[in-house]
Amino acid sequence: MSCADLTKNLAKDPEVKILDLSIVQFSGQEIDLNLKLNVNNPNPMELKIGKIAYGLSLSGKPVTEGVFDKGLAVPSNGSSDVIVPLKFKYDAVGSILTNLLNKTLTKDYELKGSVEVGWFSIPFTKKGEIQIGK
Repeated sequence: MSCADLTKNLAKDPEVKILDLSIVQFSGQEIDLNLKLNVNNPNPMELKIGKIAYGLSLSGKPVTEGVFDKGLAVPSNGSSDVIVPLKFKYDAVGSILTNLLNKTLTKDYELKGSVEVGWFSIPFTKKGEIQIGK
């Protein structure tokens, strides 16, 4: 068995889960959301997160994308929650939100992106429906 085989067998893939997507502030000019991710590291060494890239679409239309590059660490054999702030101007989605509230458009959303850990990226995706008060 070579050193490469040994390293390959010891390294386990980290996992990224989307825990929550919540509205922080909703004003006439801007919408602020918090994306809460959990990064699980099943390896015996700390992992450094370089950046998190994301994109959010409502009813199939892109509304925001960006990169969060605060540089975080996930402890060995542990996990860390990461809050990624998403911001976008209301005029970018004003007609979409108006149509949602008027029930003339679907409430579907898709959030996707990747977490950069060292030399590789871990993708994440979540699709769902926005829950508007009943």
